[in-house]
This record gives sequence, structure tokens and C-alpha cells, in this order.
Amino acid sequence: MPRMDGYQATREIRSREASLGLMRIPILALTSHVSNEAKCELAGMDDHLGKPLLPDNLRNKIHTWLEKGAATNQGRAPLKEGL
Repeated sequence: MPRMDGYQATREIRSREASLGLMRIPILALTSHVSNEAKCELAGMDDHLGKPLLPDNLRNKIHTWLEKGAATNQGRAPLKEGL
């Protein structure tokens, strides 16, 4: 990304969610280094996938986090367009 990396983008998303009372968006990182797991968590990412990316692993992670998101975001404001 030209203006910010994935860590900065995640921190910005989390900041806007908190300040505007928006539902939490699951953020999954794609990383080539297992050692980046802690850095992903500190930035506010929910999970990560390692390379090489396997379609079944991605599908399973997305399914897991969509289910968790539906359970934890009940009663929260929906995401507003343009944010």
C-alpha cells in the first residue's frame, strides 16, 4: 500500500471502530513469517494466515471469523458506508 502498511491500516480501522461505536471488522493478515504473529496481534488483527496460502485454509478462517463476528457484534451499530 502506498501510504500505509497493513499494521497501520489495521490500527486506523480499530481506532475508527472504537471512536464511532462501529462493529468490529475481522481482519486477517497474510504473512510469510510466523514470527509476525505477535506484531499482527499488537496492531489489532484478529488472525493470520501463512504463505503459501491454501484456499481451504482461507475459507475456514473466513468462516470462523464471520461466525465469531456475528456473535460478538449483536446490538452494535452497523458499519456505515464511506468509513
